[in-house]
Amino acid sequence: LRRSGPVSLSPFFAPLLSKLVLLRQQPPSMTKFCLGATCGLGYYLLQPSPVQAKDNFDKSIKVPRHKVIRRSAIFWKNVAPIIIHYKFAKMWMNRVKSYDKEERDVVYERLHEMYAPEARNVICELRGLFVKIGQVISSRPDFVPSLYIEHFQELQDSVPPYPSDQIKSVISHSLQQNFGMKFDDVFEEFSDEPLGSASIGQVHEAKLTSDFEKKCYGYIGGPKVAVKVMHLDAEDLFRNDFKTFKWLCRFALPGWTPILTELERQIMTEFDYRNEASSLNKVRENMMSSPYKNLVRVPQPVECYSTRNVLIMEKFKGNPLIAVAENNLTEILKGDRQLAKTMMEKRRQAIFCDDTSKETEQETIKLLQEAISHHSLFTRASILWRMKSLISTQRKYTELLLDVHGYQIFVNGVFNGDPHPGNILVLQNGQLGLIDYGQCYKLRNDDRLALAKIVKEVGSIEIDDEKVSSYMREMGFIFRNYKDNVMKETAILFFDSDEKRRELGFPSPQELLMYLNELDPLEYVPDAAGNYKLYTHLPKILGNSFISSLTSIFN
Repeated sequence: LRRSGPVSLSPFFAPLLSKLVLLRQQPPSMTKFCLGATCGLGYYLLQPSPVQAKDNFDKSIKVPRHKVIRRSAIFWKNVAPIIIHYKFAKMWMNRVKSYDKEERDVVYERLHEMYAPEARNVICELRGLFVKIGQVISSRPDFVPSLYIEHFQELQDSVPPYPSDQIKSVISHSLQQNFGMKFDDVFEEFSDEPLGSASIGQVHEAKLTSDFEKKCYGYIGGPKVAVKVMHLDAEDLFRNDFKTFKWLCRFALPGWTPILTELERQIMTEFDYRNEASSLNKVRENMMSSPYKNLVRVPQPVECYSTRNVLIMEKFKGNPLIAVAENNLTEILKGDRQLAKTMMEKRRQAIFCDDTSKETEQETIKLLQEAISHHSLFTRASILWRMKSLISTQRKYTELLLDVHGYQIFVNGVFNGDPHPGNILVLQNGQLGLIDYGQCYKLRNDDRLALAKIVKEVGSIEIDDEKVSSYMREMGFIFRNYKDNVMKETAILFFDSDEKRRELGFPSPQELLMYLNELDPLEYVPDAAGNYKLYTHLPKILGNSFISSLTSIFN
């Protein structure tokens, strides 16, 4: 292989072989295995899933069979070599006993640097479910190496929108089919430029006609609205893409299988915007009767005129939390946006890597001091004073968000299942706007009680293995052998932190979960646990929006 290189080989195998030749001391048997594995994957997996959607404007359109096959081929052509390289590296390091923890970390870091950009590029090319999974991963520092999170964060804003004419056509047909109304009967103004675009749909700003607004019984949100419109091919693409991801989990990410099953169940509910309208109303009512009614707002939907593909809701005047924090810091630094970005990027990486040592914080402070050293003493003092004021404000936002989401989980039992910073707005009056309830989770009373017991116990100074095991059973976790110590470590991983994986030298929480599964296989994860898990790392998720970063710099 080193003599001939990948040039003369078929395009399908070229990426695989070009990566394999980077490995040193690889035995011939491994090369044969890699070729055989790729051929087997290609033969078995290039098959579309059964299509369940119908071709009309109240459901998604059917994706042509050749497009499904092509998507699978592109995915496995790019992903199979990555999987094999990781597995081979792991096998080789296990075989060569001289690799200590530090050397293993270096190897894995090089692999992450090599493949994180490639994984992002594949996601951007395929879109659909792959973008959705990438967005979820970008908010899961508990399961994914920081380099992947860094690259996948770009997916929060980089989904190309569909043409405006197509979006208006979907709206027109949906209104006509469901209510016998025309587009101009509902909207006086409609912006062709979307406010945002995601994997399932996109949002446009519009203004309701006065006649239509009068027909919206109980709606008090005003004529300015946000209109969420579904991409018609999204549902069928997702159904087929989930099959591909299930096979990926079987081969490379066995610990993700229960989480992927729950994710599929939740994501597929997003293909009916009437569910989101109902969730918005429920959460809005809960917040209006909560202690936080004057601090946070949830947009009011026009529920009576929402359809499967179109959701009309109140539009908030505000900006994403990310943008507000960055703009404020840039202003404090006298317009030096690059310095603001650099400081926050250093702190963000430290937070995701759990490197919050004094040395790391001192590096950030030193960077700031060097950057403002040319200013007068008075100006430098002013910058530091204003920065501390900003930190205080951002800390209050962080505490408020944690309190609100905790209230929604343990008191209301209804909460947002996708709490990334893009779903949090800072409104003009200083309130926080909580938007996008496409994934809205609901917990029964017994689930909330069992969850509270586990969280309380794993947060204790001395954790009782038997108590945790009992509470895990009560919540619905199913293990093959029900070993108390394994159940305790699994509970800590799910509901507290992944500190154990650093003690054992695993490169990622995923590896720790696989290790625990070898000791006692986890056969079922209850919905409530999968839903809550996002919130155990909410402070890290908020770190993306610079909040935790700012707070920790001058603590």
